[in-house]
Amino acid sequence: MNFLNINLIILSFVIIRFNKFVTSDHTINIRKCNRFTISSFEKGDYKVKLLSPNQWTNITSVSDGPSVLFKCEEPEKVDYVFITYLYDVDRLINIVVVSPEDQRNLFLAYIGGAWSSVTGDTYLLMKELLKFERKLDIALGIDENTFNIETHNLYGLPAYILHPKDDLKLVAVYDDSHLIWQHEHPAHNAAFVIVHGELNTTKLVNVIVNCTEESINQYFMKEDDEWKEINKSRFYLELNALDIEVIMSQAAI
Repeated sequence: MNFLNINLIILSFVIIRFNKFVTSDHTINIRKCNRFTISSFEKGDYKVKLLSPNQWTNITSVSDGPSVLFKCEEPEKVDYVFITYLYDVDRLINIVVVSPEDQRNLFLAYIGGAWSSVTGDTYLLMKELLKFERKLDIALGIDENTFNIETHNLYGLPAYILHPKDDLKLVAVYDDSHLIWQHEHPAHNAAFVIVHGELNTTKLVNVIVNCTEESINQYFMKEDDEWKEINKSRFYLELNALDIEVIMSQAAI
């Protein structure tokens, strides 16, 4: 075998290996997608990641860990994947699939503990809700990118007034994962949450709710480790009693 033939064999081997590398099928695993991430948008607890393979990688499937969410049919390939997160949990996926003749979108939503295919209209509606609807857990600290907070401490218990920024809509309030309040209608949201006492030990919360045509006050008290709605008179009776306790304890120092 002469030198020229050896070089031709080596060159052929390199071409075959290189072509295999370029055209071999790969999977985007949304649990390990950092190397495919080309951009991300983040605002408070809301985040969108854009994933795309590089020019040397042919993506033909998308998985969530070991579970395959989508697999291409020849000659399709995955062009882009958009993942929408809220509170660091992936909620929506848009897979853009291309072929030599066409482009199509597959929309997935995480519903009831599993990924389900949804229509484009449903996807857009759910994305809009994720973008603007927020929940608040007063015991876990306040995200200053999401909520404005004002503190009033003239006498007695301190009071913290919380309200969502921009066009965000607050739809539920919790205390260490225990529900205090949640909206009863899609058009309702909390304009203000007034916490009397320290955020992680409070027993009294006032929620001012934007309804369809008016605003209403709802009053809640923590009793025996459970949050209950009470009327205005009892709320302020309890608040005055706690204010007096604080004032008396401060006077005794």
